[in-house]
Amino acid sequence: MEAGDASGGAALRQAYIAVAGGLAEVAMVLGVEKPTDIVGHERTSAFAYVLDAELEAELGATPAAMAGLLMRRYMHEYGYELADFGGFSVNAHANGARNQLAMYRNTLRAEKFTRAPVVADPVSLFDAAPEGDGAAALIITTTERARDMVSSPVAITGSALATDFLAVQNRRDPLFLSAAAESASKAYQQAGIAPDDVDLFEVHDSFTIMTTLALEAAGFAERGQGVALAQEDVIGLAGSLPLATFGGLKARGHAGGATGVLQTVEAVLQLRGAAGENQVPGARTAMVQGLAGTGATAVTHILQTI
Repeated sequence: MEAGDASGGAALRQAYIAVAGGLAEVAMVLGVEKPTDIVGHERTSAFAYVLDAELEAELGATPAAMAGLLMRRYMHEYGYELADFGGFSVNAHANGARNQLAMYRNTLRAEKFTRAPVVADPVSLFDAAPEGDGAAALIITTTERARDMVSSPVAITGSALATDFLAVQNRRDPLFLSAAAESASKAYQQAGIAPDDVDLFEVHDSFTIMTTLALEAAGFAERGQGVALAQEDVIGLAGSLPLATFGGLKARGHAGGATGVLQTVEAVLQLRGAAGENQVPGARTAMVQGLAGTGATAVTHILQTI
């Protein structure tokens, strides 16, 4: 499947459709990415293909540069400062420190967030997710077969994909991820739930501004209020809406197209009560969302215990 950073989620959706539609009894979703095979300009250019070729990438824009523009505009519109976004990265590193498979297992102090080297003003090294190698696999089958195969099967109760313009400048509102909102809304409807029913959210935290905009698009916060959720008692493992429970893209590492599969594996572990030190107490409903680039493609899945 080819959908940029959202490829893993798109592949999961295709497997889900095949099994649910009776075209396959068992499907495997395999995500593999090795971005460290190339470095420097070549890697930056490769990741820039998720942007609009003529209006963004051709002019030298990168995902970090576009995130910087969105973040600066958000700060201007709603009156926030850079430090207000720090809680998302602090939380990701706190969870990554407990995850033996995380790329970065160091904790991050809030006061260090604003002092990091700048990547694309105001985006810094502590704001952006690192690109790293990774692989994960999922087995999808019918509920009946799953009950016989594993002791704690997890059901996909919602699956939706939506798209938007590649170029941010062509969107009706650059600070609203309409694809993320549409895919989340359809997934909620399929699962018969509302945002308040979600026990944890594996968000596509490639940059803290993307976390912020995704939270608003998915209905967890009003417009301009996503940053207010960057508090430990909200997004921590024991909070009301745990995010990036194994470190997310920020600490576990961003494995490109494989990321959506990694996120789903982590959500399944949470729902099975097998997350170890990263366990969210009483988790029964998980939401996983993958975004391509600045949100041109969004794939949302709702997973629930059976």
